[in-house]
Amino acid sequence: MIDRFTLSFTYDPHKRFFANPGYHLYGCLMPHLSDDTIDRLHANERTAISQSLLYHNHTHTAEWSVSSFDEALSEELDTVFRRTDTFTLEKDSITLCKTALSRQHIDGFPDLRQQIEPYANSPYTVLSFQTATALKRNGQFLLYPEAEWVIKNLWNTWNQAFPNTPLDDDNALALLVSHTSISAYSLSSAVYFMKNTAIHGFTGTLTLYNHLSPPLRILLQALLTLASYTGVGVKTSLGMGRTEIKNRE
Repeated sequence: MIDRFTLSFTYDPHKRFFANPGYHLYGCLMPHLSDDTIDRLHANERTAISQSLLYHNHTHTAEWSVSSFDEALSEELDTVFRRTDTFTLEKDSITLCKTALSRQHIDGFPDLRQQIEPYANSPYTVLSFQTATALKRNGQFLLYPEAEWVIKNLWNTWNQAFPNTPLDDDNALALLVSHTSISAYSLSSAVYFMKNTAIHGFTGTLTLYNHLSPPLRILLQALLTLASYTGVGVKTSLGMGRTEIKNRE
């Protein structure tokens, strides 16, 4: 299951963001959570949370997207977000003032299937990477996205988000990979700074084309739609990999 919380903010017009603050916003959230929850989040190799912030310095507004893959965490986040009106990022000296809050629940494949219904016959899907995104292949970061590793990353993410209905057909995964390719892109290199580490990745758009049978095409589209809730690649809990999906005829 996935619960996605979307929080809208305003902030002081005299303040400006100069880089993606997702890493610091994650740290800002931690004091609001229980010690047990923090221990659980940090005990797993891939945490049960994905979050990122988009900001607009010209309007001094921001949108924080937080997805939880754990029911208990979702309820704790719901309480935190409803009772907390401001979040302050000490590093940037910016206070975010909440103006709206929404929650969306995704229970599994049927909910994602509804979203892709208008585009079920389209062989094209456009992925828009909105914060610095990085993928790993054999332990090494890719400077440029590859369709295979986007699909494999989301395949693994699916199994964490929906452990009761995991994807475990290696033949199906092989078909998705072998019948999907990049048909267009508009990308820029991007660097995500975290502590004393700089992770090199990319932002921009990537168009994937597939020539799959209808059932496998629907599976692929469901996987790619998942990206808009979970992000793509590494460090999605710290603000990297925010992705929006744009299907086209």
